[in-house]
Amino acid sequence: MNAAHEARHAGRQAWLRNHTQALHARLDSSAPLRALLQPGLTSVAYQRVMAAMYTAHAQVEPELLALDSARPPALPAYASRLTLISLEIARHNNDGTTVTPAHVGTALAPTHTFVSPADKRHALEAIISSQQQSRYLGLRYVLEGATQGSRFIQRSLQQHNPGLRVGPDSYWATLANNSNAWSCLCDIINDQSTDIDDAELLAGATLGFKIFINTFYSTAT
Repeated sequence: MNAAHEARHAGRQAWLRNHTQALHARLDSSAPLRALLQPGLTSVAYQRVMAAMYTAHAQVEPELLALDSARPPALPAYASRLTLISLEIARHNNDGTTVTPAHVGTALAPTHTFVSPADKRHALEAIISSQQQSRYLGLRYVLEGATQGSRFIQRSLQQHNPGLRVGPDSYWATLANNSNAWSCLCDIINDQSTDIDDAELLAGATLGFKIFINTFYSTAT
């Protein structure tokens, strides 16, 4: 069964969730995310986790924003989370120890380059547009999916590490309170009238997950 047929049969969001389940599980098993759910997290260790979060976002966001022209009009524009993460790091810098995110290089080169005869230009432009939109939606799926676990992380930090004073103005609370784009994204992905290249949708989500996985697994807490 090819990707398009399989996605139509299962529903695209369910299909995408199934095909990224192993990546999602590996990300959830990373030391930074596990640390957020366990007692004994010090302020400095929390800053390191958030620095890793910043580093990962600083790599994923340029990939996403480079494709913003292909964003479906119904989907709200993505708001960068880098400032929020920086504020969260600064808020917990109580002992004078500053933890800064790792240096982040420039965004990767565009994935697709097409050279076509003039008489095929419009058809190929439509293909490119569909591929770019699909990759955009895949990347956005990873970023917006994070809003769904943020309320759980907020409660865990408050319960297990009250000394960190993670309150209603925290990064996690802000993320949880701005999760409307997730529902909109799911509606677009599941809408059979949306022109989606399923292979590119999966490629975008895979890229997003792998950037977070590679960053978090190279981070010591």
